[in-house]
Amino acid sequence: REPGHIMYNVVATSTEEAPEREAIDWVNAAAASLRRVDAERTYVNYLSVDDADAVARSYGPHFARLQTVKRCYDPDNVFHHNRNIPVDATGARTD
Repeated sequence: REPGHIMYNVVATSTEEAPEREAIDWVNAAAASLRRVDAERTYVNYLSVDDADAVARSYGPHFARLQTVKRCYDPDNVFHHNRNIPVDATGARTD
């Protein structure tokens, strides 16, 4: 059976001085446990890391088509201050 589609946002907050690493680890573990029902895709604006592979996974089968559009309308990668769709396969940014 193929996983269904759900949308979730895992958030952890703390008022203590240094539990940030623990909170980040908890969020990552919670998100990982949910991946078995979300087919490894996520809403691109929910990505907590700026990772080219994660961006590609979030768009799934549409990523290659979006890359083609980006090459056509933004070949210099001017619009890259987001979860970037790179204009080439290297994932390079033009900062």
